[in-house]
Amino acid sequence: MYYNTNDETGETLQNSRENSENQKNIIYRVFRANPSLPLTPFEIEAAIGKNWPITSIRRAITDLTSEGLLEKTDIKRLGKYGKNTFCWRFLR
Repeated sequence: MYYNTNDETGETLQNSRENSENQKNIIYRVFRANPSLPLTPFEIEAAIGKNWPITSIRRAITDLTSEGLLEKTDIKRLGKYGKNTFCWRFLR
């Protein structure tokens, strides 16, 4: 889902919605291809090999979790900025 916090309209808004959905689908496929592997947003970033904002990756993970496709675990790993980061895993 694209959260239109900057009041886009028209074609710009449509493109943003499509990009958001595409990001979500790519991230879901990474989890689906690794169903037993808990992953952090930073590990997803490395796996997809794209220079997307980490906030976009986190948004997609949150949306997938809300849709019941991923589950947040209690597992934490050291993230890119030296802070512990939660892992998610494939649910369905």
